[in-house]
Amino acid sequence: MADNPVTLVKSFSPTTIQVGGTSVLTIVLTNPPDNIFPGNGNFIDNLPVGLVVVPLPNGMASGAGTIGTITAVP
Repeated sequence: MADNPVTLVKSFSPTTIQVGGTSVLTIVLTNPPDNIFPGNGNFIDNLPVGLVVVPLPNGMASGAGTIGTITAVP
């Protein structure tokens, strides 16, 4: 395996919201080109307590290479 591991970074924007407010969750998964990623890359991320997913549109995948799918149940 390469010296450059797969990384996953999660952020909310804005980071603080009022009751009934909205925030956008961004998850960035980076796999360096010289790395052999084991497995299929599936992962589960639970929202912090009190946050919920709103109805559509609720997920968008973008980037270079093979892009997977997002499942976010409102």
